Amino acid sequence: MIANHTFHFSNMEIQSLLLEMSEQRATEALFSLVVDRLSAFEEVSLVRIWLIKEGDICSSCLMAEECPSRELCLHLVASAGRSSCEGSLEWRRLDGKFKRFPMGVRKVGHIAATGQPVVVESIFDDSKWIAYPDWAKEEGINGFAGHPMRFHGEILGVLAVFTKTRINRPALDILHILANHAATALVNARAFEQIENLKGQLEEENSYLREELVKASSYGGFIGRSLALQRIIQQIDLVAP
Repeated sequence: MIANHTFHFSNMEIQSLLLEMSEQRATEALFSLVVDRLSAFEEVSLVRIWLIKEGDICSSCLMAEECPSRELCLHLVASAGRSSCEGSLEWRRLDGKFKRFPMGVRKVGHIAATGQPVVVESIFDDSKWIAYPDWAKEEGINGFAGHPMRFHGEILGVLAVFTKTRINRPALDILHILANHAATALVNARAFEQIENLKGQLEEENSYLREELVKASSYGGFIGRSLALQRIIQQIDLVAP
């Protein structure tokens, strides 16, 4: 049964979410935070995030025939929600039919390619953007909003929300803020991950150099390029026998 009232966010909960998003240091944790917190709203059925990445399953992609180019596509990286028909069924799988969207194809691909949001205030008044209207009707889903995740003009991905109620303008404005904030948080999390990777490499190199120094000392090796040290080494070589 479809609810007639409109969907709205709690300002306090959204402020808390925005703060927590800015504190994330790992991309996977960031994605989980966003979809879990948004899907916790009573009126929300499903939340998903796709990121623009290089095509990787082009030969087996179910939308290969619709794909204009096999260079970039949208990868599903996070999903959260629960079926209204089967209470125990959670929509967390990332390997379903919509795990990839070619750029420009269907609603998600259209959002990523154009940078323009797609909003369906009521699916049953306007279902052209919904792949399975019967599924939406069965699950009591009435609204859809998909926003580009934009950082400094670059589209990084798409944040999409399916709701049980109609979507109004205030909710759309908040989703717009959330999508852009998620893009900024994503860039920051990637930077922190890169820093951690570099730290790990430096630690490995440092450990390797220390081991080499220990080996050199153990075998009486000398390290240095000064002329004075080279002369001493030559003298040692002469008298060593």
